[in-house]
Amino acid sequence: MTNTFPKGAGTILQAAIPVPAIPTTFRTDKFLATLNQTAFPLFVPTNDSGNMIFSVNGVIYNQGVDYTFVPDTITWLNILFNMSANDLVQIYYRVS
Repeated sequence: MTNTFPKGAGTILQAAIPVPAIPTTFRTDKFLATLNQTAFPLFVPTNDSGNMIFSVNGVIYNQGVDYTFVPDTITWLNILFNMSANDLVQIYYRVS
């Protein structure tokens, strides 16, 4: 299929084939930490650790270095610091 465009705009050599979208749902769990808290339960368990962001007070940390993951819980490792009371912990992750 060839479409004609104004001079200098070129032509389409191959039309894009639409791909059906697969619904994906992300959620954010938020916590106000307690002093020295290490475990943060996920409200919806997930096996997809590759699409996860864990942050404390807006700073993003690395899985396997700063925290560990199992399908229903994030465990903070206290390597860089211990949680203080009212630290804002946010976990953004894919659930489907």
